[in-house]
Amino acid sequence: MPRVSLLRAVLLMLSFVVSLIALWMLLPFPQIQDSWAYCQTTLQSGRSLTTVHPHGSTFGSPFYFGANDHRLENYGDFGAVILDWQLEQSHSRGDITLRIGDPQHRVIPDLGCEIDFTSMVASSPRFAEEICHMYTPAGDQDGLSLPYFDYADATLLYHDTSQTWQEIHLQTLVPSIGVLQIWKYMSGWNDRKASDIATIDDDDREDYLVVTFNASLALRHGQNPALNDVYVDFQDALLATRTYPVRRLISSTLTPLYHSTTWIFSNILYPAQLIVLFIFKTIVLSALGFLVVAVICWLAKGKPQPFAEWAKHFPGTRTVARKVFGAPKPRIRGSLGPLEEQYIEEDQYTSRPRPLTNPSDFFRSSSPLDDLLVTFNATKSMVQPIGQSSAYREPTSSGHMSARTKSDDRC
Repeated sequence: MPRVSLLRAVLLMLSFVVSLIALWMLLPFPQIQDSWAYCQTTLQSGRSLTTVHPHGSTFGSPFYFGANDHRLENYGDFGAVILDWQLEQSHSRGDITLRIGDPQHRVIPDLGCEIDFTSMVASSPRFAEEICHMYTPAGDQDGLSLPYFDYADATLLYHDTSQTWQEIHLQTLVPSIGVLQIWKYMSGWNDRKASDIATIDDDDREDYLVVTFNASLALRHGQNPALNDVYVDFQDALLATRTYPVRRLISSTLTPLYHSTTWIFSNILYPAQLIVLFIFKTIVLSALGFLVVAVICWLAKGKPQPFAEWAKHFPGTRTVARKVFGAPKPRIRGSLGPLEEQYIEEDQYTSRPRPLTNPSDFFRSSSPLDDLLVTFNATKSMVQPIGQSSAYREPTSSGHMSARTKSDDRC
């Protein structure tokens, strides 16, 4: 039996997460072929039908619940709203009830409403007073969803991961016996008369009509409508794709990881980023401050040397200048006295032969033969260039190279 180490367990978990993400990204979006027939079959069987309605801002309500009348945290206006529809027929009386949302929620009763469908469609044409003032699931098309995701799937997944809600206001209209329509809020709705139904223009119908339920065929035969007699026609609604349940299952697994990553970034990484940025700014501003002080001192001294060379000896910029511009040029004391310092080019010393310390120095040297000769005392004098004076330099007590000649040694 193979031993399970901590590293192997972590790699296995990472592989599982990566596989879920790949499946989330690569699953296709097969649409329901006959959406109208699917809606009829679902509602006539008494099951709940979920639809996504774009332009969520048009579902706005002029009325607002009190701030303490609900227990929802993430509510507001979103790009689309999600509505659940269900037709339920009573076994005793045969009446049909239209449920929108979740009116039987045990904690929050404002998540849906119920309409007596049978009595509504049996009434004469009118702008009905029955309204649905409720909170409904809502969402946008970003979050965990990618830009190419299906509109309905992206909205549903957004609500699944963020639990977002929107307050809406729906109104009812009976344009003819046996027909019930659900509309978005329009001002002056209850003040209109039945004769105004024919004056509704196509633009309002296209922008504000949500769904039409038609059971007129059963009423024409003098029968109470059954579920199979109700036909539904949505004005502007979208259905989830067939792969949405799979993505929803994946999102239920990835959502805790997503929220944990978001929490870590907002509470740990982001403050750390601010601290690092503050330190970086402090270092840059300090460096600029030292540079300004160095320039002022250099100008005050009358520019005794090129600034890059002078900065190598200034206390505030000495360390950085030597790392940027290299080591300072060697100093020697001239013959005019200890207060005069003459700067000579560094290559006057670095180009002189140097004893070899290991065999590899012979191959790296610019003058390997001279270096080889000065390595031994017997051949050191052979390196003396022709025409060069016998001047030599020796270190003084202060560490500088003092230039002397043989004539200086005479008494």
